Amino acid sequence: MRIEAICILPMTRDELVDAQAREALAQGYTREITTGRALEYAGDIAGAIAIYEALLTAGIPFTPPYQRLAIIYRKAQRFDDEERVVRKALWRFSRGPAQWFILRLAKILAQRRAKQ
Repeated sequence: MRIEAICILPMTRDELVDAQAREALAQGYTREITTGRALEYAGDIAGAIAIYEALLTAGIPFTPPYQRLAIIYRKAQRFDDEERVVRKALWRFSRGPAQWFILRLAKILAQRRAKQ
């Protein structure tokens, strides 16, 4: 495939500043997610939970911390926390990648019904 030309749309100074701020924020989120994963692998689950919960409180627009928390809480048999995170993710990503969380919530509810 050959690219003939690249069209760059003009940006105002304010748009450029906004784009740079969004990029810096995304890089910060990525660093935090990576730190959380490293803590998980090192066995510091409480530290990972603290980072992921802080990201959720900040309203991070990426799914990995929601997914990791749901998995961590499931493994720790903290089912109420798992459900809280999944429901929060469904609300946050209702217009996007909600399928993973819908399936997770179905699993939570099915397990709950099986215990009754």
